[in-house]
Amino acid sequence: MKGLSPLIAVMILLGVSITIGALLSGWITHWFHYKSGETSTCGFGVDYRIDSAEFNMTSYTLYVKITNEGPSSIYGFGVILQNDTFSILINSSSWRMSFTPQISEDRPLEQGHSMYIILNLTGYEGLGMTLNKIIVVNSLCKDIQAETTNIEKIS
Repeated sequence: MKGLSPLIAVMILLGVSITIGALLSGWITHWFHYKSGETSTCGFGVDYRIDSAEFNMTSYTLYVKITNEGPSSIYGFGVILQNDTFSILINSSSWRMSFTPQISEDRPLEQGHSMYIILNLTGYEGLGMTLNKIIVVNSLCKDIQAETTNIEKIS
């Protein structure tokens, strides 16, 4: 019977080790999946371009057309407007910004679809007349942006 006691001890240690390993591997797998999914969704799943930018000099309205080229649906845009001496960020919660079609977290811009970001620049008429760069940023993926220096001014 003395030989049976070390065998039981080894079996108990083996069972405890396997249980701890299974618990840790489940947690580690979940953690890596969550972190890698977060990075890939933002880094590889968001891609958009500016198709056109027009500033209406009569209504002081800027129209920026963007197209979602990435596989992920997106929302949460902001626009940085720049000239030689001034820069301003207008985000999606501002009364100055609207979208056509309307987008939100519940109704994001789908892959391959386009929309207009419409900016009311009343009070910033001088900026509108001298705009030389537009940068569209995304509040969810701060490293992803699109920019243009091709701004058509229309009457």
